[in-house]
Amino acid sequence: MIMLNNISVIFDKQTALQRVALDHVSLAMRPGDFITIIGSNGAGKSTLLKLIAGEVRPAHGKIFFDSIDVTHVSVEERAAYIGHVYQDPRLGTCVDFTVEENLAFAAERGKQRGLRLACNRKMRSLYRALLKGAALGLENRLSDKAMTLSGGQRQALSLMMATFQLPKILLLDEHTAALDPKTAKNILAVTKKIVADHHITTLMVTHHLLHALNMGNRTILMQEGKIIRDFDEATRAKIKPEEMIEYF
Repeated sequence: MIMLNNISVIFDKQTALQRVALDHVSLAMRPGDFITIIGSNGAGKSTLLKLIAGEVRPAHGKIFFDSIDVTHVSVEERAAYIGHVYQDPRLGTCVDFTVEENLAFAAERGKQRGLRLACNRKMRSLYRALLKGAALGLENRLSDKAMTLSGGQRQALSLMMATFQLPKILLLDEHTAALDPKTAKNILAVTKKIVADHHITTLMVTHHLLHALNMGNRTILMQEGKIIRDFDEATRAKIKPEEMIEYF
């Protein structure tokens, strides 16, 4: 269970540039929920994800993971159970590491070991099997550096790294927005399979209305830092996309 209790986030507090990014937001997520988040620019979508990741701190309110107050827990401590994939395919991977080394880094996260232990024959077979599912040819590029990959391949690698340790929480911040339609479709299909197979609690920010309505089991609509609607799967199925355009 993830619980946000009356959370507000204020940027540039007590200055002329003060801005309320989240305004008294409360949200309860059940284990295994896959929530898509939609809204216009500046609605607070990405800030909500950064709040859960610990990248921003609330001005007031509490954050609970499994009934434990993590409001003031650091990004590093939360990283042990949070996977995060960003919009920019260049983030989430090390450009000077090979594909194999990036996955090895993800495999050893939180352990007191070096990369070499995760780059053996057994692990390479596992990496190839994981990457093959993305249908982007990455299984044949284990020794290539991440900087040589296309945007879609980098994003697929980021997704595999974020989910390698099967995090309790997966945060997807418009992770297909920078990709061409065909590659985005592949990444979404892989995302959906990983989340379903491993029952990972997930939040996905998207500007693509059909993706929001077709992925996961809940959709929340944000506006001016507030959650103004929370649609369950049954209600969502009755929504016509054109009815939501006004909020974008």
